[in-house]
Amino acid sequence: MFAVTTERSAARPGSMASIGRIAQAEWLRTVLSPLRVGSFRLYVCANFFQLVSSWSQRFALLWIVWESSHSMGMLSFVPIGEMAPTIWLGYIAGIVADKTNRFHIVIGVQRCLAVVAFLLSTVAASAMGPTPAIILWCLNGTLIAFLTPAAFSLTPMMVGRELLPKAIAINSVSYSIAVFIAPVSVYILIEAIGPWIIFLLNGIVLLIYTAVISKISQNFQSAVGVKRGSVGGQRRAWSPQVTAPIVGTLASLAIVCMLFRPIGELLPGIVASLHGKADLALIATLTSAFTFGGLFSSLILLGWISPSNASRINGPAALGLSVSAIAMIWTESNAILTLIMFAFGLTLAMNATLALVLVQLEADEQSRGKLVSIYFYVYSGGTALGSVLYGIGEAFPRSIIVFASIVFTVFSACRFVGERRRKLWGNRL
Repeated sequence: MFAVTTERSAARPGSMASIGRIAQAEWLRTVLSPLRVGSFRLYVCANFFQLVSSWSQRFALLWIVWESSHSMGMLSFVPIGEMAPTIWLGYIAGIVADKTNRFHIVIGVQRCLAVVAFLLSTVAASAMGPTPAIILWCLNGTLIAFLTPAAFSLTPMMVGRELLPKAIAINSVSYSIAVFIAPVSVYILIEAIGPWIIFLLNGIVLLIYTAVISKISQNFQSAVGVKRGSVGGQRRAWSPQVTAPIVGTLASLAIVCMLFRPIGELLPGIVASLHGKADLALIATLTSAFTFGGLFSSLILLGWISPSNASRINGPAALGLSVSAIAMIWTESNAILTLIMFAFGLTLAMNATLALVLVQLEADEQSRGKLVSIYFYVYSGGTALGSVLYGIGEAFPRSIIVFASIVFTVFSACRFVGERRRKLWGNRL
């Protein structure tokens, strides 16, 4: 009896280790479950390289505009060329995405973007100055505004509702890594060859990307058994189906983009106003911490988020954003400020990603494109208005940040209470 007991006891640690490995493998399979869908797996791989090349193109454009003009006024046209088209074209693009084949929209617009990239390569190689490049960039922004609702509606079509939150988190991880890689590739290629090669490579990558999307479209239509040209929403009303959770989510996103996101966009000026110092090394460190926080946020959501708990994560994310913004005001140590900027980037990205997840979960296929367009309308328009607000209030950014934190905390608390009572009152407006 003693021998048997000893033998079982000796075997127990190995058994526990085996159970642990099985549990870890099961957790990993759950986290990466959207990648078991062949079309989505192919889409993620292609989209990653497309994101790296597109962000590299953006950084290269900023460089050539600055080098050829040394004008902040000319440089400001780069973000304006990106954001302005979304404001006036975004909802129209959402309507089109709901009434036509979304795969065909993505393929057609990406081919046009490839042509713009080749033209930008010609402009960069010919040293024509910043004006032709900015004009082409505004055209690029118009095409992206038309592309966005259809492109962001593809993921729900491929993976379904249950896998959607983790699929969005995977896309967010891919996006964050691409933003990390792009500046390095830009520096290496500009130093070795010149900025024109970045635009040329982006055009080639976009053409390859359209071929991959075309293949995914064929596979998807064969799998679901639909007629060619019918992948998209049915012909329904021009107004989206709006529920109370969607209104609350978009209102929360508007506060985040107007009052918090400009801090990241205008980081050198904000840091200089708050702490009286904004040297290049400090700004580079804070920017890296802010960006890495966004990547870490995506990884957290990837391992944690599901359709059942997406709304419950909102409260901690909102509180963390307000607290990190307030802490940013009072710290004097660069090391602590770097940690705070990491937390700020993490919670800011988490709030924006959760908003997209909740909008996608509440949307139906007949109005998904329109709701996605409204999401990006709020995202881009809110950031632009917030940047103006911080510009006007340049002398008192502390007051704006304190006001933002109080407003967002109160709103998030009211939203939490509203979510609790939603089952009693219903969610239809």
